[in-house]
Amino acid sequence: MLFILFVCVYCFSYAQTQAIEYAKQGMNLFDEGKYADAIEKYKKGMLLEPTNSLFSYEIALSYFMLKDYPLSISTLGDVMTRPDVNDQFYQLLGDAYDMTGQPDSAIKILKTGMIKFSKAANLSMEAGVVEFSRKNYGAAHDYWINGISMNPAFAENYYHLANLYSDSSNRIPAILYAEIYLNLQWNKAQAAEVNKLICKLYNQSIMMMADSSVSLHVSDRNTDQFSNADSIANFCDAVNITYYFTGTKLKGKKLKAGIEAVITVRETFIKTWFEKKYNLKYPFSLFEFEKQLLDAGHFGSYSQWMMMKCNAAEFQTWYKEHSKQYADFVEWYKKHPLNIQNTQEIQLCR
Repeated sequence: MLFILFVCVYCFSYAQTQAIEYAKQGMNLFDEGKYADAIEKYKKGMLLEPTNSLFSYEIALSYFMLKDYPLSISTLGDVMTRPDVNDQFYQLLGDAYDMTGQPDSAIKILKTGMIKFSKAANLSMEAGVVEFSRKNYGAAHDYWINGISMNPAFAENYYHLANLYSDSSNRIPAILYAEIYLNLQWNKAQAAEVNKLICKLYNQSIMMMADSSVSLHVSDRNTDQFSNADSIANFCDAVNITYYFTGTKLKGKKLKAGIEAVITVRETFIKTWFEKKYNLKYPFSLFEFEKQLLDAGHFGSYSQWMMMKCNAAEFQTWYKEHSKQYADFVEWYKKHPLNIQNTQEIQLCR
């Protein structure tokens, strides 16, 4: 009896080890773009571990990359009721339905996943993408906002909202969403795109005058109506009046056009936000983070990093003269990442 038990344990152990090996081989082939070969390896692994749904997921993902969306759907459909299925299964299945021209089915799957996985902001993000592709911009917007409430640390919802608001005359939402995204996904390929977006937004918001002073046009609501602090009713009003005070403080002050002018405006804004104690009534993680940078002496370097794509030559010149300062900022930044706790209703600033 003991001999039989030992043999069974050995066989199970061998099968599990071999299944893992097939999985590794499949992933390597997938990374090389050899999706059909990867499927064969995954199928061998699945024969050894038929209840491991991850093999089904990897097979479905490989079919998706081969643009065989019906097979991707059927592969996932066989396992969606299993207990080891996670939110990524729902995301892939929703994507596959969308690619077959069935957006309603895609939304249904993604909404089912959101109910099952309440923190899966990726599903709400994907639902927004589906709605945006069929020009349901309001629905897309609401899904991305919902995604932030589900998980504020998930970056992609900020990315889509930054782009959605990028052409608005009220540039505050786009600026804030873009900066949050850049901090959460600074090492991704899209970071360069967002970096350039931030440059565009500030170029549109900060007008250099003939006497080298600046005029701020961050929002079409940024007028003298905000000269009365008693009119502040919400976070967006507080941001607008802070830009108003920033413009007042910088009135007549000569600034160097380009990144230096932007840094001066940004630094004056964050100092004013805390001087007016708006941080107490409207706590906002991004502004708290900027205050930490300011107190640590890294705000200038941080802003240079955030806008390095505005003018590459200008950044390189600055970097050569401040390499030690920039290195110190990088070390500090690694230890003090942006921690999103308070997001505020940025979308209402539109």
